[in-house]
Amino acid sequence: MSSSAEVAHTVDILLVIFSYLTPRKHLVPLLRTSPLFFRLVAPKLYNPLPISNACNPLAGVSLSGEDQGPYSKARLLNSAPAVVVERAKGPNGRSVWTNFDRHPSLPSVEIVIMQSLLWEEQTSGIDKAEPTRLSNSIIEHLCSAATRLELLTPAYTLVGASVSRERMPSLPNVETLVVKGTAAKLQGMVHVVGDYGDHDKLPCPNIKTVHLFLWGDVMQYPLRDQSRTSFWDMDKGKITLQIREMEHRLYKRSYLLGHLPDMLKALGSRVSSVDGLDFWLYNVDPIFQRSGYLKGTRLVNRFKYMLERDFEWKMLSSTYPDPPDEDRKIRVFFRTGVDFYKYKAFNSIPISAEEEWYYSAVLDPSARLVSLRASLEAETGLHGRAFMGLGEHEAEWLLRAYTRPTFAELYLQRR
Repeated sequence: MSSSAEVAHTVDILLVIFSYLTPRKHLVPLLRTSPLFFRLVAPKLYNPLPISNACNPLAGVSLSGEDQGPYSKARLLNSAPAVVVERAKGPNGRSVWTNFDRHPSLPSVEIVIMQSLLWEEQTSGIDKAEPTRLSNSIIEHLCSAATRLELLTPAYTLVGASVSRERMPSLPNVETLVVKGTAAKLQGMVHVVGDYGDHDKLPCPNIKTVHLFLWGDVMQYPLRDQSRTSFWDMDKGKITLQIREMEHRLYKRSYLLGHLPDMLKALGSRVSSVDGLDFWLYNVDPIFQRSGYLKGTRLVNRFKYMLERDFEWKMLSSTYPDPPDEDRKIRVFFRTGVDFYKYKAFNSIPISAEEEWYYSAVLDPSARLVSLRASLEAETGLHGRAFMGLGEHEAEWLLRAYTRPTFAELYLQRR
């Protein structure tokens, strides 16, 4: 038997523990006093650990007494590797984190995820006019040891119809910042990460790597029953005109990419004279390419020029307290959106139904969907980007509607 085959699995280990149970031994005391079981459960039970204005897992945990035992709740919470900051209302409009500074910090937390409301929750009657995000001071107290901060743009920019002006929490040990969201939310994110023009202390001053994933430039265009009926009554020429109008609606938010240079410039203000800063931009270049068709190639080229110019300005500017050294480097890497999802370190970030559609329709379409779009492109003479907002079912139906025999063709066939 090989050495690898002799290694027991987790199930085998638990079976050994359970085999020692007798009528005189209870399961709960055994599990509470089993270092092996505790070490297995501790990283899983609170990974990630949710906190919000309505959820305080540290309630009842004290710094003395039996809470400091080797198998206490305090010791279990200290094993949490990640924290998810959720948006929620506290009871009676108040936070459950009164006197939060009396709670112990979480020394094992390495990742802080600022979660946003999903679209279904945003439209389900929640009072969006009331800010529901946990205070930065609480996050900074609990997660001071965190090394990675993950932001979902709606967590900051969706507060009623206005843009949130509160910055991200300042965690001194954070070296990696992950930002995921739609291009439409970039404008509000410039202030969140810390405006380079401000003289205030920048949050998270020691960031060395930024991962920015943008999506949502293509809007879903479902062919509902009413639109399908109208398509079926049209000839090919009218269907083509309708598709052209549909194409313009798909990319209506692309102009907001103009805020990308401002955001990266704000992040670039953290570059020290010793360490450089790496920007990993996911799905940004394809969005630029798709935007060039409707917004004009000159405008998109201007966006890219602003990006290059701002980084050059950032490196050569003498307005900063510490002049940049020759070794200071700002590097930009462009990657596809699929690469972001393949990065296992980001698997903890939640995915909405709209984002799942975007992935299957835009980032990684199936072979069948690619074939249907190619057939539509060949039949209509339009560019394939006109059909980016269609899934398999809609694309298949539209192809049938376009290639069906017209009344005149049926009349000639009968003669």
